[in-house]
Amino acid sequence: MESQEYCFTCHKDVNYVITEEETVVEYRGEVVKYKELEARCACCHSPLEVDKIWDENLARLKKAFCLQKHRACAEDINQIRREYSISEATLALMIGCGIATIKRYVAGELPSKVYSDKILQIKNNPAFFLTTLMGIKDKLSKVQYNKAEKIAHDRMRTLFSCITECTVLEIPKKKALDVCFA
Repeated sequence: MESQEYCFTCHKDVNYVITEEETVVEYRGEVVKYKELEARCACCHSPLEVDKIWDENLARLKKAFCLQKHRACAEDINQIRREYSISEATLALMIGCGIATIKRYVAGELPSKVYSDKILQIKNNPAFFLTTLMGIKDKLSKVQYNKAEKIAHDRMRTLFSCITECTVLEIPKKKALDVCFA
């Protein structure tokens, strides 16, 4: 069954078509470029107000803002949790905030600059992750700690191997980092 929305021009529920267009807007005092979705009536092509499209556009805008300003977003938090197999509570301890704060960030609120920087360091640097994890070792179960520690060590070994191989192959340092972090 296709999704339908009410069209104020046609005065009835209609099927709609979704288009995507580059858009430039001001968000939090910054000019941000992103791909915005728009729903249009399949009959008269009038724009429609579709809640899920508005929600998706807000998420896209926030993600574009984060990328442009080098800020962490919900995807970064989810990636850390997935890659290191840690809970929201563990990540909260690592960055020095409460679990409710992590939950708000996962729901789409943008982290403060301080927390954002720490989240990105944890995401992009397994050694920083490990150092931070060691700082909260006494607050975790042995199983939680050992599991995350092993994953961090494995990531560091993989990264070291990649950098070593790139050096042997005489790949320039900048390109080697792009290859290793891909």
